[in-house]
Amino acid sequence: MSRAIFKNNPRLSLFNQKLKLKMSDETKLDALMDLFTLAGRGDAKGLARFLKTKKAHPNDRWRSSDKPSSAGLLSPVWAIEAGQLAVGYAAGEGKAAAVAFLAPISDLSIVDEKGDTALISGAFFGDPDCAKAMLAAIKDASVVNAKGAKGETALMAAARRGQDSYVKALLADSRCDAALVSDNGETAFELATNEANWETAALLSPFVSDSKFNEWAAAMAAGTVWFDAFDTPGLHERIPLEIAKIAVASSKNPAAEMPKTLARVEAWELGAIVKDNDAAPGAETSEALTRRRPLSL
Repeated sequence: MSRAIFKNNPRLSLFNQKLKLKMSDETKLDALMDLFTLAGRGDAKGLARFLKTKKAHPNDRWRSSDKPSSAGLLSPVWAIEAGQLAVGYAAGEGKAAAVAFLAPISDLSIVDEKGDTALISGAFFGDPDCAKAMLAAIKDASVVNAKGAKGETALMAAARRGQDSYVKALLADSRCDAALVSDNGETAFELATNEANWETAALLSPFVSDSKFNEWAAAMAAGTVWFDAFDTPGLHERIPLEIAKIAVASSKNPAAEMPKTLARVEAWELGAIVKDNDAAPGAETSEALTRRRPLSL
């Protein structure tokens, strides 16, 4: 009887179709909420159980229009980027166990609506285990070096944020290209130095040519001198001595602000004095002086 009513009444039939569609959308949204909740919690076992129900798929993306039909289990809905995968959300929260489970079964080339991959999203939190899990699952080098919303690769994003451990994990992968430049023309090294992330810059220093490195050091000495940069291991040794001398001269208290650089400059100056003395006409070496016989009385 009811079927006949719906069939013979176009308005009721259309209402019924809309109702079914609404119920279907709410069911899908609830499943998506569950997926992202488990990912955000880092619950790998819960994810395994949930995905067996086939209510959601790892490649299901969060939609900007999605709003939970109930409070659900996920409170920081605002933290999920529109178009993001659960693996990207988990990486951004530093949930390594969830990322390790989701990465092999997710398409890591998918980007969110901003244009970021999961690997780029992971640079926000900077968990190295998340990076390693995603790198192990990525087959295409183009995904490793893909640029995101800011025109930056995952390495650049991590360098700008000073995420040293994440940078190390990325650099350990031979596919990661540290020489690439952002859409603004900056390398990962330059992005790190712009933010005064000196330890990060030191990690990237081996991938910078001597000429480029010397240009950066000269610009530093000519402008606002960040004295701690000159003493950072990995940078300190590469800075040309002439530039180090300029930095020391510009410091009001080099012994406190840049003791390593000061010691290096002083050692060079002392060595230069000794060398000049040895080169002076008639000068005797220290060995000759010690071996010279005492004058007879």
